[in-house]
Amino acid sequence: GYRPCNPITTEQLVFGKSSRNATGPGWADWCIADVTKQHACCFIEWCEREGLTHSAAGDPYFAPVTHFVSHAWHASFPDLVATLELYAAGDDGMGSGVPASTAAWFLDVFLINQHCPPWREDPPRPPDQVLKPPIEACGRCVLVLQPWEKPKAFTRAWCLFEIMSTLNVPGATLDVALSRDERERFVDTLVTQYSSILANISAIDARKATATVLEDRDAIFRIIESGDASGGFDSLNNAVMEAIRGWLVGAAAAEIPRLEGAHGADSKEVAGLVNALGQLFVGQGRYKEALEAFTRVLQIADTIYARDGGYEVVGEEDPDVADALCNQAGVYHLQGMLDKAREAYERAHVVMEKSLGKRDTNYLTTLSYLADVYSAQGRYDEAMEMYHRVRVNWKAREINRSGTDLGVINVMWGGAG
Repeated sequence: GYRPCNPITTEQLVFGKSSRNATGPGWADWCIADVTKQHACCFIEWCEREGLTHSAAGDPYFAPVTHFVSHAWHASFPDLVATLELYAAGDDGMGSGVPASTAAWFLDVFLINQHCPPWREDPPRPPDQVLKPPIEACGRCVLVLQPWEKPKAFTRAWCLFEIMSTLNVPGATLDVALSRDERERFVDTLVTQYSSILANISAIDARKATATVLEDRDAIFRIIESGDASGGFDSLNNAVMEAIRGWLVGAAAAEIPRLEGAHGADSKEVAGLVNALGQLFVGQGRYKEALEAFTRVLQIADTIYARDGGYEVVGEEDPDVADALCNQAGVYHLQGMLDKAREAYERAHVVMEKSLGKRDTNYLTTLSYLADVYSAQGRYDEAMEMYHRVRVNWKAREINRSGTDLGVINVMWGGAG
């Protein structure tokens, strides 16, 4: 049975105690490879041979598939089942809302012969010919992310190939499913670890993906490299990254009403998520929506300070306000709206100086951007002053780390700060 303290991975469910498991031998005495070994068939075929097709009440165990599932074998199988149940019920806020009683999942571990997969038969059937028909039949692929901010799926050749196959089927939908625990920390992780999450997405590279069986990885790579299905590795990587960014936008937007109900429309919790959503819009080139998001963040700050009292200048020592101002300025800068960019950067640098200090990395970066705007506007004296301040404070910051006296540095660099 399932041991909550020691969950079994999907790979261990298939291969049991065999050392073939990349995640290590499982603890269960029963596995799919063992029970299907005699007939060298897939699990569904074995169930049909054994008459295990209906419950005692006569309900069928199997039905025409409605959802193709892409998942990493190295992750917990019980968590996978729970996540799909949550997704089917629509309780995760991101699922299809298909009743669990009518959803039928295409799970490779049950439907593909693990002893001799079709791509290893004689003659072999290429993986794309095996996977494309069920994806076309379902019209929907459910990508299970565990953990969502750095999922194992992005490092597995099969998962990336399944995503590619879905994106290449006209009209097919790529959904993302999260477990209850993953969903509960979704907002906090997105807000507090936004940069690292984007770095993880940008690091997706099918060339570095792995597979338990190297022959499988090589077969997938040959299809990708041929360009017939995906346009090559670069096209595949870009398509997957764009798909995940698109999901993030939709998931973040869907969470805003829930946060508004829990904390109020004008709360720091809502502002944090709206700010992250604005940054996602920037990544998609949706600048109008990004500006609307950053403007709302600043409006929420105005409301909070008017309601709760505080500084004479709204948010004058709030790094969150400075972050929204920098983001807003960046969008203006990208669009060549230099006057508005300058105004936002000038306000942001004042807030950051008070809240973070003159030698904070974000503060110095903001000064650099402001200097760039001054330069673009022909205000060269102001630009040079800003560049000089960045240089002095950055140098002081680095030498301070090594224990050098900052007073000496100020003398060396003209006393600027």
